[in-house]
Amino acid sequence: MLEQEICLLRKQMEQMFQEEQSFTAHNVIEISSMLDIKINEYMKSNIYKTYP
Repeated sequence: MLEQEICLLRKQMEQMFQEEQSFTAHNVIEISSMLDIKINEYMKSNIYKTYP
């Protein structure tokens, strides 16, 4: 499910930030980008449930 994927990616991003101590580290940005995509998918899927 998208919600679970979003939670997992968020945790991975937080962990990677703790390791890198930088929001601009390549690994952090990569996970953040994947998280953005999943959040956008989630928002698109839910807008149709709210506004048919």
